[in-house]
Amino acid sequence: MIDVLAERCFPIKELPQKVAELHQRADGRRLSLATVHRWVKEGIRGVRLETVFAGGSRHVSIEAYARFVAGVTAARDGKRAAESRPQQADDDRGAAGQTRRGEAVM
Repeated sequence: MIDVLAERCFPIKELPQKVAELHQRADGRRLSLATVHRWVKEGIRGVRLETVFAGGSRHVSIEAYARFVAGVTAARDGKRAAESRPQQADDDRGAAGQTRRGEAVM
């Protein structure tokens, strides 16, 4: 799930631009917005791209995209998603699951 306090969210329509260098097809074309919407609704191999609904539109984060890619890769390789999930930095969270601002993280 996207942690809106720790992850920088942006409208889903911006994802193809933001990951253009990371996710480019062999034929040179960029990621399609229709593909992103399909990842949200249907997913791949049981893994769906996480989004949040805020301000009347769907938002995503680069971290959610990274978790999606790791999950799909793990599913393709026959592993559980947790085995290949990127490690999350603990720099924004202290002991007892709080952010630096003192807000509880749920």
